[in-house]
Amino acid sequence: PPRDAPSEDAPPSEDAPSDDAPPPPDVERSEAVASDAARVEAAPGLERTVSFDEGPLGLTMRRTKQGRVVVHSVASGGRAEALGVVVGDRVERLGDLDVRRGGLDKADWTRVVQHVKAASRPLDIVVKTVSDDALDAAAAAAKVAAVLALKMAALPALLG
Repeated sequence: PPRDAPSEDAPPSEDAPSDDAPPPPDVERSEAVASDAARVEAAPGLERTVSFDEGPLGLTMRRTKQGRVVVHSVASGGRAEALGVVVGDRVERLGDLDVRRGGLDKADWTRVVQHVKAASRPLDIVVKTVSDDALDAAAAAAKVAAVLALKMAALPALLG
């Protein structure tokens, strides 16, 4: 797709640094501190704010089928990795744009992408690491809800 056309699987390309791009200058000096912080901050269920200065974010995002924004990839050695962002982190807020409610459609996603591209720096992004257990529980709950909805829809025919 064209560079400015967001899609569910293809996040804005300027969010990921090119292979030959040098890391942001502050990454090297903060790497040791950030890696220690990442071990603590990436704990499942913990919501945290990461702040990005000028330059590439070092991550890509995508819209899930449920309309949530998640981290799709993290560039090795990039700013996001240094700040402890991990693939699968759920994005709750991008600067002043709250996306935690989910349910984003394609038009909403387009606005999200435009917002990230136009946002002034530093850009604060609130992310939440979601454990596999939490994801499994959410999927199971969604399945139960769907089955119940089908049964409730069939109930009038059974009673009538």
